[in-house]
Amino acid sequence: MRSKKDNNTYVIKKIKMEYNGAGNSTSGKEEQLMKKIRHRYIVKYIESFNKGDHLYLVMEYCEKGDLHQYLQRTGKGMQVPEVRIWKLFIQIC
Repeated sequence: MRSKKDNNTYVIKKIKMEYNGAGNSTSGKEEQLMKKIRHRYIVKYIESFNKGDHLYLVMEYCEKGDLHQYLQRTGKGMQVPEVRIWKLFIQIC
């Protein structure tokens, strides 16, 4: 999505709301976690909203894709240099 406020591109993740026997939402855990995490190697949480029986998380858009997409691009007959593998490993840890 493109924001009308700042013209930046964001991604929206749609999560079906699920409730436990006590009527509490079990789907909001990801939202709560994303709100707390601030790290340069983790997608930034922007905001969230509910509509109907879904929770929508607005997050920063990763222009170059995620780790899976990176490995798919470089894995086609190409070897990932060991230095790059170590950097990725450190970021994951």
